[in-house]
Amino acid sequence: MMLIPGSPGRAAVGIDTTYPNQQKHRPEPPSNDFNAAMHHRYRRSTETFYIDILPVVDFSLYSRWLTVHPDPVRTESELTRYLATVLTAVDMRLQTLSLTDTQLNVRMVTPYLSTVCPAVASHCYIQ
Repeated sequence: MMLIPGSPGRAAVGIDTTYPNQQKHRPEPPSNDFNAAMHHRYRRSTETFYIDILPVVDFSLYSRWLTVHPDPVRTESELTRYLATVLTAVDMRLQTLSLTDTQLNVRMVTPYLSTVCPAVASHCYIQ
């Protein structure tokens, strides 16, 4: 059976005919339940602070990782994975702090990896 929008058969089949901007009727809470209308649970509003961290990997650390993984693409992905793991641990530790009405979240910005030797990059001449 095919129902056409707006046909009288919609309500008979049990399809909700309220639109998103219409409010559904909500029954009143029972008045003998310790004044249930006045006492309700709500989540306390907390202020969230985001800490953006930009990891910077210098050439000496990058070259150490490059000896383990000779492929530069794999080295960059493994370094990024390692940094993400460390910062996730920091974020989880900050979640366990008992701060009143404050939540701290750590986010990692794309890390900066120095893949060029500084002596070559700055055109230094050794005399």
